[in-house]
Amino acid sequence: MGLMDKVKAQAEVGLLHDLGAAVYADHAGRGSDQTTADAERIVGELQAYEAEYGPLVP
Repeated sequence: MGLMDKVKAQAEVGLLHDLGAAVYADHAGRGSDQTTADAERIVGELQAYEAEYGPLVP
C-alpha cells in the first residue's frame, strides 16, 4: 500500500469515527446543535470522498 493509499484510508476511518461519535451523542441524549452540524458536515465530506475515490468499504 502506497503512502497516499494509507493517507486516504486514515482519512476515511477518521471521518467515520467522528460521524459515529456525533450520532452516538445525539442518540444518547447528549447531542447539541453542534453535534448535528458536525454530523451533517461529515456526511458531506464522506460524499465528496466517495465521489472522488469510489464507495466506502465497511
